[in-house]
Amino acid sequence: MINDLSPAGPRARITAGRVRIMPEVLSAQNISGDLTLRSIMYRKALYLLPLALLATSCSNDNDEPDMPEGPAYELRTLTFEDADARFTPYDLDGINIATWSDLIDDTQYGGALLYGDFTSADYHWADAGNTMLGSGILDNGPFWNGGIVVSDYWLAVEEGLQYTDQLAVPTGSSDKAGHNGSRNFAVQNGYVDGESYKDKLPALAFTDGIERVIDHLYITNTSYTASVLRYGNAYTAAATAASWFKVIAIGYDAAGAETARLEFKLCQGTDIVSDWTRWDLSDLGEVAKVEFNIDGSDDLRGEWGLNTPAYFAIDDVAVRFPN
Repeated sequence: MINDLSPAGPRARITAGRVRIMPEVLSAQNISGDLTLRSIMYRKALYLLPLALLATSCSNDNDEPDMPEGPAYELRTLTFEDADARFTPYDLDGINIATWSDLIDDTQYGGALLYGDFTSADYHWADAGNTMLGSGILDNGPFWNGGIVVSDYWLAVEEGLQYTDQLAVPTGSSDKAGHNGSRNFAVQNGYVDGESYKDKLPALAFTDGIERVIDHLYITNTSYTASVLRYGNAYTAAATAASWFKVIAIGYDAAGAETARLEFKLCQGTDIVSDWTRWDLSDLGEVAKVEFNIDGSDDLRGEWGLNTPAYFAIDDVAVRFPN
């Protein structure tokens, strides 16, 4: 801001709170008595100094500082760790569930939690009080129906692993197989295509029905699937340079309309994922649920669908909650 004050005699200009004297051409006739040019300029400066200070003060009073904006959302993470369990304890066929570890079966195949009496198993879970995500086994059946279940099993990838090793991952070590060295994670079994007998996909759904953005999760192969991809088995050959094996995430809004699809390759050629890897799901948009399907290249398939075991593991699912 520039103020130009013009009292008689030299002019002064206030620029950004500073006083600058602008002398004019003066003649002897303009100076009366014994006043000199220097004394006139000095008096003008003293006269204008309070005005300069006032202008600076007013300018500072009107300039409000820019306040930083806070984040648009907070991230809440489904970790499957006992310390983060906020749900109310409940029973599954007489088994008390108070922590995430209570949802881990005593054996990888055929246990009471995941298989019940081999005709039904009412296995379900919900991250109440946190991300509000929930899942379980489809149609209240045994785990071969498909579903998403909690696990902490670890096995190195080696030849000969089979369905009785279905809940293990090859990352980390025993008791530290989850993402970032944590203990627990989740395993999905199941897919749908034109050849399989199934018609429902496992899903993560918001149990309160509110649409939210799932920001990301971490994903990896199970030990069983990675073993078959690397070494093959009696039903399928090992992956080759032309092979691929992927997970498809399908978002749905509260009305059931599809929002978008995203894919993640767990195997590309002979490159087989065996570490926890971040998968950004934010492009699905606001969703009420996300279904997960599995697909593979023709060499990994047979007459009745995929011959490669249709499993993968997830951990640390992050959800956006608007501020």
